[in-house]
Amino acid sequence: FVTDLLDLAKLERTAFTIRPSQVDLKAMIPEALSLINSLAQEGRVSLRTEIAEDLPQVTADPERLRQILVNLVSNALKFTPANGSVTVSAKKAGQAILCGVPDSGIGIAPEDQERIFDKFEQVRGARTAVKGPKGTGLGLSICKSLVEAHGGKIWVESQLGKGSGFYFTLPIAPAKEKHA
Repeated sequence: FVTDLLDLAKLERTAFTIRPSQVDLKAMIPEALSLINSLAQEGRVSLRTEIAEDLPQVTADPERLRQILVNLVSNALKFTPANGSVTVSAKKAGQAILCGVPDSGIGIAPEDQERIFDKFEQVRGARTAVKGPKGTGLGLSICKSLVEAHGGKIWVESQLGKGSGFYFTLPIAPAKEKHA
């Protein structure tokens, strides 16, 4: 909780340093998922990836990108019942990479979707539906700030009882120049 508060305070003061480099999401996503695979196994939730073979690199801070992925997938796992699924996807979409974390969980009511990225906000009924430790209501706010600091956008698509999908974009890394 304290770490989340400190991260958020830094982000709000723009004192948070983003150290962009070229990142290969095809390698980053499985590595990030390995950090939380035990949560999926404990909850008996299928954790899958759908990563485009021709995925270009992105310009991002690898540590912050890992933080975004782990947070979104951890949330999805908390709200997905046993025998459900969480998928992490990445594909090219115009001049950006579109990453998604759809799940087969409890879903989010339309009135909650509008404020889900606000500080200290949680989905109504989440306290009783969530598996594992209760959240602080800061994770999605931090994800939003981090995605926007990278020049991307983040949003949710959801239906009650049918799951949620959190999606974000990141800029494609410029092509490396070839020297003669």
